[in-house]
Amino acid sequence: MHLPKSNTEFWAAKIARNKERDQVVWRELEAKGWAVIIVWECQLKKSSITDTVETVINQIQENCRVIQCKKDERRRARAEYLDERRKHKALEESFRAARNR
Repeated sequence: MHLPKSNTEFWAAKIARNKERDQVVWRELEAKGWAVIIVWECQLKKSSITDTVETVINQIQENCRVIQCKKDERRRARAEYLDERRKHKALEESFRAARNR
């Protein structure tokens, strides 16, 4: 990145603040479950738009795979939890039945 030739201190500080803000926002979005894809304005020029679109599509597809894996993991964990609860409940019922004899 090139700083403008005039008022360089202002622009350097502004760019630094923007980078810090972007990092905070990016982390907040990811903490809420969003998969962040960043596209810079320079990547939208005619000379690079095709590569940029291909990259974004690949990132979206990868994000979908990651999300599906996480869903599958949660589904498995939930099934294991429910299975353990059923076993525990059956064990409690057998103890009650044995006590009542």
